[in-house]
Amino acid sequence: MNNQLSNNILDDVTKHLKENYDILYIQKVKYFLELPINQLYRELVKLKRDWYAPDQRIVLVDSLSEVDTKPFYNYLNRILVHLDIDSCFIHIEQYGNETVNTITNFNIPESICVTPWINLEIRQQGDLSPCCIYKIDKYPNVKNVSVKDIDYTDLRQQLLDGEQPIGCTICWNNEKNNVISKRLNDAYVYRDKIFDIDYNDTKSNNLISLDIKINKTCNLSCRICGPAFSSKWASEVSQNKKSYPKFALMPLVKNEWSDVNNSKVWKDLEEITSDLSYMTFSGGEPLLDKTHSSMLQYFINNQRSSYISLHYNTNATIFASNLIPLWSRFKEVELSFSIDNTGKKFEYERYGVSWKTIVDTIEKYKKVTDTVLNLNVWSTITTLNILDTYTLFQFCREHGLPISFNLLNDPKQLNICLFNKKQKKYITDKLLNIQDNEFQKIIEPIMAWMNNSSMSTDTANMIDFLSVTDKIRKQDYKQTYEELTYIL
Repeated sequence: MNNQLSNNILDDVTKHLKENYDILYIQKVKYFLELPINQLYRELVKLKRDWYAPDQRIVLVDSLSEVDTKPFYNYLNRILVHLDIDSCFIHIEQYGNETVNTITNFNIPESICVTPWINLEIRQQGDLSPCCIYKIDKYPNVKNVSVKDIDYTDLRQQLLDGEQPIGCTICWNNEKNNVISKRLNDAYVYRDKIFDIDYNDTKSNNLISLDIKINKTCNLSCRICGPAFSSKWASEVSQNKKSYPKFALMPLVKNEWSDVNNSKVWKDLEEITSDLSYMTFSGGEPLLDKTHSSMLQYFINNQRSSYISLHYNTNATIFASNLIPLWSRFKEVELSFSIDNTGKKFEYERYGVSWKTIVDTIEKYKKVTDTVLNLNVWSTITTLNILDTYTLFQFCREHGLPISFNLLNDPKQLNICLFNKKQKKYITDKLLNIQDNEFQKIIEPIMAWMNNSSMSTDTANMIDFLSVTDKIRKQDYKQTYEELTYIL
């Protein structure tokens, strides 16, 4: 009887409208209110096209006079904007008088973060996190929790309720200062998925994205890094323990999840990656790892690789010729090169390699033709390179490399917010007076973030921080950074 009624309503509306419109699709609002929230997106995305004829319409029939459907229409409009479907091609027909058994919650706040619903990060020591900047006192670890049993119910519910979880403070602070946060960046990266999620399901653990920090094996000891994330750094600290007292209590031996019950971790991951679309590898230096190729082969063997995009955060020192044949079987591969400066300044900041090696490696990757390789630069803004950002920007432009800037939080001794008012003015005046619109779009929010910060001025701490490592490495920042030395 109910099905008959439903059919009659749609038939009646269709008959009424077809004289004036070419109906591309017709469905009742009631239909969506009784299904998971992402069903609305799944229906509309199939209807997206480059253009619509003037008489074409997507018809929604509202037969629920006693139900508050405002949240539904608000969410509908957000999807239409996202899909670039003009609302003039949506026709709402008020017809009928029905009840609804269950009402799907469409009150999804615009502050929602997609990442806890779709992503899992495994850190170098096995800590499990929804993302790389989520911070809490104690994380679950693969040593005592299976990856398939990870539970982010409370975090998801907080976000669903429009709250700002304390573990997400870095993102909220960035957005407060008009800086693109990881939350907003992820919304762009996962733009094809952002509305295809049932946010009301706070318990599901089927992953779309996997962020794997395999180990800390690395051939560099970058100034912004440390022994927890670089084997080269750990070796330097172990040989100079008195010079690095802040690392005295840190275990310098290998303590990586890939050494602990490795096979079980990978096996458990297989159970929750049936919908996997994105996979990120970082380290250490992930291209030095010889084990993750087995995971790539797993997806190839199961005919799923063509649906998966790979992403590597790499230091641009390694040309991974051994991986390229595997990469060719995946949807696409993105290499994000961690480059913060050029020439001798790069060699100071990313200690352990020549600048020429970096340029040569990039050129080798640019010549790869049998794999869909997307190359870009991910640069971390610090006190060391802030004055040179335009030089790096120009290098990337000349080499056809899109560039993104990441704001440093740790180590705090190299945070640009440590500069005093006079130094900040010098930096701001220099960078904002560069006549390059494309560069200005990038640098303006960074300057705003620096100038609006409440962090206490402490350049003396920065100088002490640099001097300790300078002595060990027989370097001198004053000889490398003439302009920085001047403003200090």
